[in-house]
Amino acid sequence: MIKEGDLELIRDDLPGFKKPPRTPVRVVLNNSTLSIFQTDNFADILFSVTLKELQLLRQDDDVNCIRVANVRSGQSKGICAMALSKESQADQIRSWTKNINMFKSDCMNILVAQRAKQVNSAVSADPLVQQKLKALENEKQSVQGNSRL
Repeated sequence: MIKEGDLELIRDDLPGFKKPPRTPVRVVLNNSTLSIFQTDNFADILFSVTLKELQLLRQDDDVNCIRVANVRSGQSKGICAMALSKESQADQIRSWTKNINMFKSDCMNILVAQRAKQVNSAVSADPLVQQKLKALENEKQSVQGNSRL
């Protein structure tokens, strides 16, 4: 699964402005990361965080913005809805917030369950594991047979 879109990055890293300027960025959300790119070229990455380390925060001074933070490194970036979009700014932020939360919880849970199923299938198919399970079953039957005497 993937979600991508154009948003504005609050450039609070640039000093000398009363209000930090905003620049257009491409935001890409997938089942493991959220990344912010300066252009549509993937080499121009500005920020990336795994969903496990992602914290979603409100941007205090603007309801049409959210702050994405890396809880491990402490880095964060403010991203805002674009005014020139077909969708309202409030709807854009609501959609991104909903999707980030969905990817972070639901998709991660699905991926973990799928991975566990794959591991269980691989383990169950392993001949050594099958041999050990059979030996344990034989031992269990032997113990149960001896306890009936």
